[in-house]
Amino acid sequence: MQNQSKINVFEISEELKEIEKLKEYASSESRQEVSTKLIDTNPYQPRKIFDEVKLQELATSIKTYGVISPILLRKTSDGRYQILAGERRFRASKIAGLTKVPAIVAEFDDKQMMELSIIENIQREELNVIEEAKAYDSLCTKLGLTQEQIGQRVGKSRSYIANIMRLLNLPQVIQDYVINGVLTMGQVKPLINLSESDAIKIANDAIELGYTSRQIEALANLAHGREVNKAKKPDQKEYNPYFDYVTSALHKKFKTKVKIKDNEIRISFKDEATLKRIMELL
Repeated sequence: MQNQSKINVFEISEELKEIEKLKEYASSESRQEVSTKLIDTNPYQPRKIFDEVKLQELATSIKTYGVISPILLRKTSDGRYQILAGERRFRASKIAGLTKVPAIVAEFDDKQMMELSIIENIQREELNVIEEAKAYDSLCTKLGLTQEQIGQRVGKSRSYIANIMRLLNLPQVIQDYVINGVLTMGQVKPLINLSESDAIKIANDAIELGYTSRQIEALANLAHGREVNKAKKPDQKEYNPYFDYVTSALHKKFKTKVKIKDNEIRISFKDEATLKRIMELL
């Protein structure tokens, strides 16, 4: 039988929907049980955050049914193995107490390994947008792929790839907000072209005050110094110069602090004598 374990990563990028698809590219001789002690995680894994609750749920399933889909590995020169695909199942298997896992061992060079890792995670929608942006950046900087070529491999438009990668221009603290689910991509996109200080201030205000994407966009436009139709801080009322006139006139009449807010006139007094004087004037 001809050894089919040399996998064409570009074929995988076209056909990979589930990890089980990988099995058709490897010969039966390449399938084996591998000790978990000999397996190392993928150095090119773009996903940095693994949901611990979901890992525990998968570990419970593995205890009952075992590892149904083999993990894809490559053998290194020192006799160990690196994960090409299936790191989540590997982590869950260790939690479940397994000492060996079913695996398919295939030949990959570093370039193929990096591309497969990124494509597999993207097609399975397991990356947050910042991890996705960093994955695309790695394909550009380390593999020399253009945004157009990346789009072809992952089934996205060039403009989509470009917009995602622009998120890496944000300050790291804002990127962390997105990674941790504090802010969404839609909320932080308007901050990309701001100075670091302005971007961080608006982001922090957005978290504290619960600004929407449109409110953040309005504030970003103000920070840019652009005139935007009705651009103002959230909940800020339109300025009415007539209110200044009324406030000043009442202050002169009552000799006390007067404020107009929320369509109400508020007259302050410090004691009962002041209140009586105001009542007499009224």
